[in-house]
Amino acid sequence: MSWRLSVLLLLAPAAAGAQPPEPFALDNPAPGVYVHYGRQEVIAAANGGDVANLGFVVGARCVAVIDTGGSAAVGAALRR
Repeated sequence: MSWRLSVLLLLAPAAAGAQPPEPFALDNPAPGVYVHYGRQEVIAAANGGDVANLGFVVGARCVAVIDTGGSAAVGAALRR
């Protein structure tokens, strides 16, 4: 399996109807670098697993995902 397919599979939502946390903010601290700062909390239903700092770096030919988050909903929101 190629690494690109692996990344896509990791970002796919694990459950139908999963709702991403709102709002899902992305900072752009440098050209091609995007970061989402998770909450400093324990994973709970109330925060939807949005407890990890994650992001991606956009290169000339591909995108490197740093972390996909603490839940399938967070990963799906990052993918969008």
